[in-house]
Amino acid sequence: MNLFPIKQPTLALSISEEALHLVEVKKSWRRTTFQEVKRVSLPSGVIRLSSAKPNIENMETFVEQLRILADPLKKPVSIALSLPDLCARTSVFDFSTFPSKKTEQTALLNWRFQQDLKLDTSQSRLSYAVYVPTSLANASKQENPEKVNVLGTAIRNEIVEQYERACLDVNLMPVSVSIAGLDIFDLYQRTIQDILEVEDRRTSNPSSG
Repeated sequence: MNLFPIKQPTLALSISEEALHLVEVKKSWRRTTFQEVKRVSLPSGVIRLSSAKPNIENMETFVEQLRILADPLKKPVSIALSLPDLCARTSVFDFSTFPSKKTEQTALLNWRFQQDLKLDTSQSRLSYAVYVPTSLANASKQENPEKVNVLGTAIRNEIVEQYERACLDVNLMPVSVSIAGLDIFDLYQRTIQDILEVEDRRTSNPSSG
Protein backbone atom coordinates (compact mmCIF):
# COMPACT_ATOMS: atom_id res chain seq x y z
CA MET A 1 0.00 0.00 0.00
CA ASN A 2 1.76 3.11 -1.23
CA LEU A 3 1.04 6.72 -0.36
CA PHE A 4 0.96 8.38 -3.78
CA PRO A 5 3.26 6.06 -5.77
CA ILE A 6 4.67 7.23 -9.10
CA LYS A 7 6.50 4.16 -10.36
CA GLN A 8 8.14 1.02 -9.08
CA PRO A 9 11.78 1.67 -8.08
CA THR A 10 14.36 -1.10 -7.74
CA LEU A 11 15.82 0.20 -4.47
CA ALA A 12 14.05 0.67 -1.15
CA LEU A 13 15.09 2.58 1.94
CA SER A 14 13.75 1.13 5.17
CA ILE A 15 14.00 3.34 8.25
CA SER A 16 13.82 2.43 11.93
CA GLU A 17 14.94 4.13 15.13
CA GLU A 18 18.03 1.93 15.16
CA ALA A 19 19.20 1.81 11.55
CA LEU A 20 18.83 2.67 7.88
CA HIS A 21 18.59 -0.22 5.41
CA LEU A 22 19.10 0.05 1.66
CA VAL A 23 17.40 -2.90 -0.04
CA GLU A 24 17.30 -4.12 -3.62
CA VAL A 25 13.79 -5.03 -4.78
CA LYS A 26 13.20 -7.62 -7.49
CA LYS A 27 9.68 -8.32 -8.74
CA SER A 28 8.32 -11.05 -10.96
CA TRP A 29 4.77 -12.08 -11.81
CA ARG A 30 3.96 -13.77 -8.50
CA ARG A 31 6.99 -13.07 -6.36
CA THR A 32 8.88 -10.19 -4.82
CA THR A 33 12.33 -10.69 -3.32
CA PHE A 34 14.50 -8.38 -1.25
CA GLN A 35 18.24 -8.31 -0.76
CA GLU A 36 19.90 -5.96 1.68
CA VAL A 37 22.56 -3.86 0.00
CA LYS A 38 23.83 -1.98 3.05
CA ARG A 39 22.91 -1.17 6.65
CA VAL A 40 23.94 1.90 8.64
CA SER A 41 23.24 2.27 12.35
CA LEU A 42 21.64 5.38 13.81
CA PRO A 43 22.82 6.80 17.14
CA SER A 44 20.25 6.80 19.91
CA GLY A 45 17.94 9.80 19.86
CA VAL A 46 18.33 10.73 16.20
CA ILE A 47 14.76 9.56 15.54
CA ARG A 48 11.88 9.64 17.99
CA LEU A 49 8.86 7.91 16.51
CA SER A 50 5.52 9.69 16.69
CA SER A 51 2.36 9.86 14.60
CA ALA A 52 1.70 13.42 15.80
CA LYS A 53 4.88 15.35 14.96
CA PRO A 54 8.09 15.15 12.85
CA ASN A 55 10.30 12.24 13.87
CA ILE A 56 13.86 13.31 13.04
CA GLU A 57 15.29 15.18 16.03
CA ASN A 58 18.89 15.40 14.79
CA MET A 59 18.67 16.09 11.07
CA GLU A 60 22.41 16.67 10.64
CA THR A 61 23.34 13.23 11.98
CA PHE A 62 20.48 11.57 10.12
CA VAL A 63 21.62 13.02 6.78
CA GLU A 64 25.25 12.10 7.51
CA GLN A 65 24.31 8.47 8.06
CA LEU A 66 21.99 8.49 5.08
CA ARG A 67 24.79 9.82 2.90
CA ILE A 68 26.87 6.74 3.74
CA LEU A 69 24.21 4.70 1.94
CA ALA A 70 23.69 7.12 -0.93
CA ASP A 71 27.22 8.16 -1.91
CA PRO A 72 28.27 4.79 -3.42
CA LEU A 73 25.33 5.03 -5.85
CA LYS A 74 27.18 7.89 -7.62
CA LYS A 75 24.02 9.49 -9.04
CA PRO A 76 20.46 10.44 -8.12
CA VAL A 77 18.32 7.33 -7.83
CA SER A 78 14.62 6.73 -7.26
CA ILE A 79 13.66 4.74 -4.17
CA ALA A 80 10.68 3.30 -2.37
CA LEU A 81 10.61 4.77 1.12
CA SER A 82 9.43 2.48 3.93
CA LEU A 83 8.73 4.29 7.20
CA PRO A 84 8.23 2.88 10.71
CA ASP A 85 4.71 1.79 11.62
CA LEU A 86 4.55 4.13 14.63
CA CYS A 87 4.78 7.28 12.53
CA ALA A 88 1.34 6.58 11.03
CA ARG A 89 -2.14 5.63 12.20
CA THR A 90 -3.53 2.44 10.70
CA SER A 91 -6.88 0.78 11.26
CA VAL A 92 -9.31 -1.68 9.70
CA PHE A 93 -12.79 -0.28 9.09
CA ASP A 94 -15.91 -2.36 8.45
CA PHE A 95 -18.53 -1.16 5.98
CA SER A 96 -21.80 -2.82 5.03
CA THR A 97 -21.54 -0.93 1.73
CA PHE A 98 -18.68 1.04 0.22
CA PRO A 99 -19.00 3.58 -2.62
CA SER A 100 -17.39 2.94 -5.99
CA LYS A 101 -16.22 6.52 -6.64
CA LYS A 102 -12.74 7.37 -5.37
CA THR A 103 -13.77 10.78 -4.03
CA GLU A 104 -16.65 9.28 -2.07
CA GLN A 105 -14.44 6.52 -0.71
CA THR A 106 -11.86 9.03 0.51
CA ALA A 107 -14.49 11.26 2.11
CA LEU A 108 -16.08 8.31 3.89
CA LEU A 109 -12.75 7.02 5.14
CA ASN A 110 -11.72 10.46 6.39
CA TRP A 111 -14.99 10.57 8.32
CA ARG A 112 -14.34 7.15 9.87
CA PHE A 113 -10.85 8.18 10.98
CA GLN A 114 -12.46 11.17 12.69
CA GLN A 115 -15.29 9.18 14.26
CA ASP A 116 -13.38 6.06 15.31
CA LEU A 117 -9.90 7.40 16.07
CA LYS A 118 -10.65 11.09 16.69
CA LEU A 119 -8.06 11.84 14.02
CA ASP A 120 -8.22 14.88 11.74
CA THR A 121 -6.81 13.74 8.40
CA SER A 122 -7.03 17.11 6.63
CA GLN A 123 -3.24 17.53 6.92
CA SER A 124 -2.37 13.89 6.24
CA ARG A 125 -1.67 11.58 3.37
CA LEU A 126 -4.26 8.86 3.22
CA SER A 127 -3.90 5.41 1.70
CA TYR A 128 -6.25 2.47 1.81
CA ALA A 129 -7.08 -0.90 0.31
CA VAL A 130 -10.49 -2.54 0.05
CA TYR A 131 -10.83 -6.22 0.94
CA VAL A 132 -13.99 -8.02 -0.06
CA PRO A 133 -14.78 -11.40 1.55
CA THR A 134 -14.29 -14.16 -1.01
CA SER A 135 -17.87 -15.36 -0.69
CA LEU A 136 -19.05 -11.82 -1.44
CA ALA A 137 -16.81 -11.65 -4.48
CA ASN A 138 -18.42 -14.81 -5.83
CA ALA A 139 -22.04 -13.80 -5.23
CA SER A 140 -24.27 -10.82 -5.83
CA LYS A 141 -24.19 -8.09 -3.21
CA GLN A 142 -27.96 -8.24 -2.93
CA GLU A 143 -27.84 -11.86 -1.81
CA ASN A 144 -24.86 -11.54 0.50
CA PRO A 145 -24.84 -9.14 3.48
CA GLU A 146 -21.18 -9.61 4.41
CA LYS A 147 -19.18 -6.51 5.26
CA VAL A 148 -16.40 -4.95 3.24
CA ASN A 149 -13.15 -4.35 5.14
CA VAL A 150 -11.01 -1.32 4.39
CA LEU A 151 -7.43 -1.12 5.63
CA GLY A 152 -6.62 2.57 5.98
CA THR A 153 -3.45 4.45 6.88
CA ALA A 154 -3.01 8.15 7.60
CA ILE A 155 0.33 9.87 8.09
CA ARG A 156 0.79 13.58 8.70
CA ASN A 157 2.27 15.57 5.82
CA GLU A 158 4.93 17.14 8.03
CA ILE A 159 6.22 13.70 9.04
CA VAL A 160 6.51 12.38 5.49
CA GLU A 161 7.95 15.61 4.14
CA GLN A 162 10.73 15.66 6.74
CA TYR A 163 11.89 12.19 5.67
CA GLU A 164 11.55 13.12 1.99
CA ARG A 165 13.67 16.26 2.41
CA ALA A 166 16.44 14.26 4.05
CA CYS A 167 16.43 11.78 1.17
CA LEU A 168 16.53 14.52 -1.45
CA ASP A 169 19.51 16.11 0.30
CA VAL A 170 21.57 13.01 -0.60
CA ASN A 171 20.10 12.48 -4.10
CA LEU A 172 17.68 9.74 -3.09
CA MET A 173 14.32 10.48 -4.70
CA PRO A 174 11.33 8.89 -2.94
CA VAL A 175 8.77 8.03 -5.61
CA SER A 176 6.63 5.94 -3.28
CA VAL A 177 6.09 6.06 0.47
CA SER A 178 4.66 3.30 2.62
CA ILE A 179 4.70 1.83 6.11
CA ALA A 180 6.83 -1.18 7.08
CA GLY A 181 4.01 -3.32 8.43
CA LEU A 182 1.86 -2.70 5.36
CA ASP A 183 4.79 -3.54 3.10
CA ILE A 184 4.90 -6.97 4.71
CA PHE A 185 1.14 -7.32 4.38
CA ASP A 186 1.29 -6.40 0.69
CA LEU A 187 4.14 -8.83 0.13
CA TYR A 188 2.04 -11.75 1.36
CA GLN A 189 -1.34 -10.46 0.20
CA ARG A 190 -1.60 -12.90 -2.71
CA THR A 191 -0.76 -15.82 -0.41
CA ILE A 192 -3.32 -14.64 2.15
CA GLN A 193 -5.97 -14.31 -0.55
CA ASP A 194 -5.21 -17.81 -1.85
CA ILE A 195 -5.63 -19.23 1.66
CA LEU A 196 -8.92 -17.38 2.15
CA GLU A 197 -10.27 -18.65 -1.15
CA VAL A 198 -9.39 -22.24 -0.27
CA GLU A 199 -11.09 -21.84 3.11
CA ASP A 200 -14.13 -20.25 1.48
CA ARG A 201 -14.50 -23.16 -0.94
CA ARG A 202 -14.12 -25.62 1.92
CA THR A 203 -16.85 -24.01 4.02
CA SER A 204 -19.14 -23.52 1.03
CA ASN A 205 -18.85 -27.17 -0.02
CA PRO A 206 -18.49 -29.25 3.16
CA SER A 207 -17.78 -32.91 2.59
CA SER A 208 -20.71 -35.22 3.22
CA GLY A 209 -20.67 -37.84 5.90
